[in-house]
Amino acid sequence: FIGIIAAVTGFKCFEDGKITPEHRDRIVKQTNRLRTGLAKGLYRNKDGEFMPKGSNMLEVKWDCELEYSAQSWADQCVLAHSREDQRDGIGENVYYYHTSSPKAFENSAILLGIESWWSELTKSYRNNPLNVYTPTVASQRVSQFTQVGKFF
Repeated sequence: FIGIIAAVTGFKCFEDGKITPEHRDRIVKQTNRLRTGLAKGLYRNKDGEFMPKGSNMLEVKWDCELEYSAQSWADQCVLAHSREDQRDGIGENVYYYHTSSPKAFENSAILLGIESWWSELTKSYRNNPLNVYTPTVASQRVSQFTQVGKFF
């Protein structure tokens, strides 16, 4: 599962798509819930400091073309990011989940991926009061979090 978060809730994207409208809705709601908390300054970083409040942080919406692109890459079973020239300026997160139960995947894998990426905030993100993406921030191994929160 490669998570690319940008979607219109309830859109029926592709007949052979592997993500259901319900999954799309859950992804969008979970992502926007986390981003709203971040914009309100409710989350702490690794240093225990509250993150600065955000402004102009828009809600994410589902994008069927991004879904198609992500699924095409995921179907190749390569546990790595796609080449940047394949996604032209679009960020990408990768999450690996192994289960023998389709129900377990349906019920938790997608949200576990988002939570895993988000957890970089408290595990690795050092205090950055100006909220500026710098080489220091890049070296903290928080790129998955910044793709979900995208507050720079």
